[in-house]
Amino acid sequence: MSLAGKKILITRPIEQSVTMAQLLREREAEAVYFPTIRIVPPVSWDACDDAIDNYRTYDAVIMTSVNAVRYFFNRAIERGLQPGLLPKSKVYVVGAKTAEAVASFGIAAARFPGVTNVRTLAEALCATPVFRKRFLFPKGNLAGSDITVALRAYGACVDEVIVYETTVGAAGDPPGDPAVLDAAQVCTMLESGTIDAVTFFSPSSVENFFAAVPQDAVRTAVLAAIGTTTADALLTLSLAAPIVPEQPTSEDLVSVLEQYFTHHRNEDE
Repeated sequence: MSLAGKKILITRPIEQSVTMAQLLREREAEAVYFPTIRIVPPVSWDACDDAIDNYRTYDAVIMTSVNAVRYFFNRAIERGLQPGLLPKSKVYVVGAKTAEAVASFGIAAARFPGVTNVRTLAEALCATPVFRKRFLFPKGNLAGSDITVALRAYGACVDEVIVYETTVGAAGDPPGDPAVLDAAQVCTMLESGTIDAVTFFSPSSVENFFAAVPQDAVRTAVLAAIGTTTADALLTLSLAAPIVPEQPTSEDLVSVLEQYFTHHRNEDE
């Protein structure tokens, strides 16, 4: 196997990396962790609660991450709303994983062919009649507002509500777990070439990682980004171009890593 014996660093918390770690194990690779972010509830639920109480007034909901889906609909259930019983509001999503998260709440997500990121979702929505339509956009505190700006330019009403916050740290990861590294260990392993690839899952994970690890330390490791937005964050640091899967899923990310190492192994033979 092309990933056999490879050590892959994951920069998201362990609890959000179960699928990827399993895929790596199946390919005889080792997953190690340096969580650069943690996901926590918002400081205030007031805006979200108001949106939930007026959920029926929205024509559509926009979901661009699994975290947004989980935090919003779990909060809705706490307030007595049963998401699966509200067929009026369409729920537009980015990505298969987000669609699956929506489905877990009894809702069939609305998807456009070829939509793989927020930019293409904005383009697809703006190509439909959105004038005077009301959209709800539950999001994280670091998520951009490009889709909101685009829809408002076409006469739509968009309410953004913060349903989770991304902060620095690794709270929630098992204390003392040898697979969870600190910054000094990461630097040492990168400089010695022990870590073969570093995987990133959001622009904030890029920012927080390089706040703790010097850029020079990654000169020999392969960089991999879950999607184009995260890849752009790496490119702004003038680092080597990362490998990026066509679809922003753990399965596709592992596949492109496998393809990369297969290609380079063949070159060396």
